[in-house]
Amino acid sequence: MSNSFTIFEEDLQDTEQKVPALNLIVTTLYTLTCFGSDNFETLVSNAISYSNKLLKKNMQCEASTLASHLYYCNFQKHGNKVMDLLRKSLKMSDSCMAKKENLYLLVQILNTYIYYLVIDSEFMNSNEIITLCTMINEAISEMEDLCDATKTALKAL
Repeated sequence: MSNSFTIFEEDLQDTEQKVPALNLIVTTLYTLTCFGSDNFETLVSNAISYSNKLLKKNMQCEASTLASHLYYCNFQKHGNKVMDLLRKSLKMSDSCMAKKENLYLLVQILNTYIYYLVIDSEFMNSNEIITLCTMINEAISEMEDLCDATKTALKAL
């Protein structure tokens, strides 16, 4: 696994290539149980660190949301760390909402919330999902208002 991080760090220069590579690293770590506790924690920390170093905020948000699964997998179950990482992803997504094409970030986080609810994790509840759905509805409303204001301004020209 350390070789995959070396390749990620040294050989991948394009940010667009780093996201799928990080996705592969996270999904591989998620399924493996052959590491000792310390080694696994180091690998998880590296994966999360690399996800935070991506150049674009929307890519950081995607990678952090995916990396949250590493705290709730076959090897370990730390619901508080999952929620910390998902809250961090929400903050990152908030800074991306100026572009309406980034709304998918909130939907990805919502999908992750629903996943944890469906698998009966002890840390996820319906109130968390309702709160996130409210945030998504507010973001959509703001985007619609902005779109309407832009149309009105263009008509005035």
